[in-house]
Amino acid sequence: MQGQKISHYEILEKLGEGGAGEVYKARDTRLGRIVALKFLTRRATASQAQKDRFIREARSAAVLDHPNICTVYDIDEADDQLFISMAYIDGRTVKDKVRSAPLTPTEAVNIGVQVAHGLEAAHKRAIVHRDIKSANILVTEDGLAKITDFGLAKVVRSADVTTTNLVMGTPAYMSPEQARGDTIDPRADIWSWGVVFYEMLAGDLPFRGDHPAALMHSILHDAPSPLALRSPDVPHSLQKIVERALTKKPADRYQSVAELLYDLRSYQQGVSIDTPSGPFRTSRSQPSIAVMAFADMSPQKDQEYFCDGIAEEIINALTHVDGLRVASRTSAFAFKALAEDIRGIGSKLGVDAVLEG
Repeated sequence: MQGQKISHYEILEKLGEGGAGEVYKARDTRLGRIVALKFLTRRATASQAQKDRFIREARSAAVLDHPNICTVYDIDEADDQLFISMAYIDGRTVKDKVRSAPLTPTEAVNIGVQVAHGLEAAHKRAIVHRDIKSANILVTEDGLAKITDFGLAKVVRSADVTTTNLVMGTPAYMSPEQARGDTIDPRADIWSWGVVFYEMLAGDLPFRGDHPAALMHSILHDAPSPLALRSPDVPHSLQKIVERALTKKPADRYQSVAELLYDLRSYQQGVSIDTPSGPFRTSRSQPSIAVMAFADMSPQKDQEYFCDGIAEEIINALTHVDGLRVASRTSAFAFKALAEDIRGIGSKLGVDAVLEG
């Protein structure tokens, strides 16, 4: 395609390809800027329903305006093939950076914090990436990390749907719940973040297998290879962070990116990290709260949208309170239809207080 003109884009060179499709560096002839064009495989958008899904997911990604997320500019179609126009990032993927040697703890934490900030921004909008991996994180020469491909994992995997449960994500990085085809929430992204963080520190992946089935079995049942054996010089606090991020049960994992960032910041500030296991962890001296979906008490039971909106507004307001950790909307609303004791919900979300109404 090099040298061709697609819509109002002039193709300059091919940047790469994978299961999702091909990426090209191009010039936007209307605005005079360099962009990256991602063409999905024709199979992924073969039907109108799949095209509609792609457009919906691209629109969701386009609302994410954050320095650690690659900006989506446009959705277009040429020769019956949909593609998206994204910001061109002049940098290397984390995967490329760790090929020769593991990163230093300082560099790994710097990238890990930035990726976590990008994920936190997406999760606040109820967007789960589903395919966080080292090849999807670009780092510029100045050390700025950018997450790419938001929402695309859902689109690409949907092209392979059969009568079995849908499994989305890149096998080596997917969480146990993804491997089982279960419903996922932001904690799946936290697991994948943990795999990438481990990879940056060890120069290798925590789970391996000779074939996909063996890899899936390892993710579901095996403990990750101890980081201390791979990289003895990695500080104990970082090992604890990795262990918690890679806990099999979502309820025992970090319950939100905010909680993960708390430990990362503690490490950066030289504060000792004591990360107990189990779902009953609360963030030490930092107060925390979860806002549940409000109950619809109207006679007609037709005010659910209004009830959810009130809870979301409260969540958004509380996130601006300094020193307060707020459970994400997705995590809190996961208990919406469950008849569970409020104390049990608070324990599972790892918060001190729960607000219901």
